[in-house]
Amino acid sequence: MNDLTIMITAAGNQYMLGLVDCFKDNGERKIRLVGADMNNDSTILQMMDAVYQVPSASSLDYIDRLYDICLKEKVDIIMPIMSAELPALVTNKERFSKIGTIVSVSNLNSVLIANNKYKLYEFMAENGMDVQGEKSLSGQWLYDELREKYHLQCEMAAGSYCLAMFTVADGTEAYRRMA
Repeated sequence: MNDLTIMITAAGNQYMLGLVDCFKDNGERKIRLVGADMNNDSTILQMMDAVYQVPSASSLDYIDRLYDICLKEKVDIIMPIMSAELPALVTNKERFSKIGTIVSVSNLNSVLIANNKYKLYEFMAENGMDVQGEKSLSGQWLYDELREKYHLQCEMAAGSYCLAMFTVADGTEAYRRMA
């Protein structure tokens, strides 16, 4: 297997250490990590092989800055962490692809559904998932529904970072990474 260079956005979030451990201790190949974050935090540098300060995901310069970093660092994969950056990244997947960088994100329609609780609720109902006519959609209801009926656990609220995503069946190792 070839070595990889992965760029992780929102690299200063509080759950990054667990993610870094997963990549570094993968047992298959060497993974070089490039962090991108709005804040200039020296603790990020201790976890990553390279770190870059970037503008906010809402900035018009955000995608161009990530693109320049990908060129310089020869990034193979961008792993976005914040839901706020997904629409911009998905609409620029082809641009990154031309320099050999894969943007690890679903298609635009899926992103727009996943980033909006009500759209996700509608999608679930339209696709035969039992939503029991739930009238007051709440984050807690959606969390419980996905976990109990579909064995999925994920942070669904629109926010500044992703907490984690794993199945309930993953066992204690997945939960350890959350600590």
